[in-house]
Formats: sequence, structure tokens, C-alpha cells
Amino acid sequence: MVLGQLRQERHQGRDRRVLPADAGVPGHQGGARGQSSGPYSTDEVRACLGTDGTILDNYNAKINWAVTDNNRFSFQNTWAAKTKNARNASDTRPIETTYRQGAVPKTYGTWGWDVGPSPLWKAGDQHVFSDRLLADFQWSHLGNNFILDFHEDS
Repeated sequence: MVLGQLRQERHQGRDRRVLPADAGVPGHQGGARGQSSGPYSTDEVRACLGTDGTILDNYNAKINWAVTDNNRFSFQNTWAAKTKNARNASDTRPIETTYRQGAVPKTYGTWGWDVGPSPLWKAGDQHVFSDRLLADFQWSHLGNNFILDFHEDS
């Protein structure tokens, strides 16, 4: 693992991290900017890092309604979609071996119920009959689903 091979050095009174020349990283010559022993600063390392391409697309709606003094109704709907362009990518797993994660297409079921962004449908009713009797009914459906597809369509 590349991070495990980073060694820390003191250089001009500041901590710097240097990737050894024998780290096994393709194209890496050791040191900074093609030099044989110049270190990268922490800011330089952070500047070259990017996001992993994860997109979270979430929506929530909830309604609470007091129908009467003795009755309360609630309804909730949540849509949650996570799209990731290269799941399981790492230093030891090239891009060809990763998966694309996304919502299940509507060809596999009813959109919004079984497939699509993971839906949560929830409803509840609470009724107070007396100071000693309370009825509470709840119902929910969770379509927790996603698909892992090959990185390349071929």
C-alpha cells in the first residue's frame, strides 16, 4: 500500500512526506517533481487528491396531522439514491475491476416501489380512546436497493 510506504522526514523545520523511489508506483521516479530526493509537502499531496465521484441524491418529506384532539396521523416519504463511479477502487484494484453503483433501472420492477432511488414509505396513526387505552398503528415499506454493474459495458 502506497500510504504505508510513505516515510516522514524533517525538512527545513516542517514535516514533509516522501514516497520512496522503490514504492512500485507506475511513473513515480522518487522525490518531488522528478527529482531523486526532493519531498512533497502535505499541501502538495492534498492538492493532487480528488473526490471519489460519489453523488448522493436524497429527498425527504414528512407530514404530521392532528385529525382530532384524540387522533394523530403521520406520513413520511424518503428517496435516497447513491451513484458511485468506481466502487472498490484502490491502489491494488485497477479501474477495470471496479463496479458502478446506482439505482436499479425501472425495467426490473415498479419505479418508486421496488426500483429507482431507494424509497421509504411510512404511515402511522395514533388514537387515544381513554386515559387507559391508546392504539398506535404503523406501516412501512423500504425498497432498499442498488445495482452494482461492471465498470465497462462491453
